[in-house]
Amino acid sequence: MNTPLKLILALGIASTLVACGGSGEGSGLIAEKPPVENPGTQPTEPSDPIADPTDPVDPVSPTEPSPQKVSASVEWMIPTTRENGADLPLGEIGGYVIIYRRTDQLTYTEVEINDQTITEYVIENLDAGEYEFLITAYDTDNLFSSYSDPIIAQLTI
Repeated sequence: MNTPLKLILALGIASTLVACGGSGEGSGLIAEKPPVENPGTQPTEPSDPIADPTDPVDPVSPTEPSPQKVSASVEWMIPTTRENGADLPLGEIGGYVIIYRRTDQLTYTEVEINDQTITEYVIENLDAGEYEFLITAYDTDNLFSSYSDPIIAQLTI
């Protein structure tokens, strides 16, 4: 039996994405999770037409194996600087939020990591396909950084 494929996606949030706004007025802080309306690629239309419920459907054979699943390992660097340029001590980082989706879908799945020392998270049980991954950091005051640039990856079996 095959084991799930592990793909490592590096999201560079140490140099290009500096986490969390600082305190003070006019610093462009984000006090809630940044919106994710169009962080990366636009979804494509599904290639299969919607099935007509009156059409006969071939029954699925109970001996047919279920599709294999893949895994994606998302890695990042712990940020040391806030978006306003101020230092960001490790103790002020509250955690991270990873969002991901298949590029042919509109909605994201969110994973929150509440441990500021974690720098890798494995997302398991994914169907093969093209995925988009983004990450944001937040501080202990629940102020969020902007999302990272999207990483697009083709996950295959």
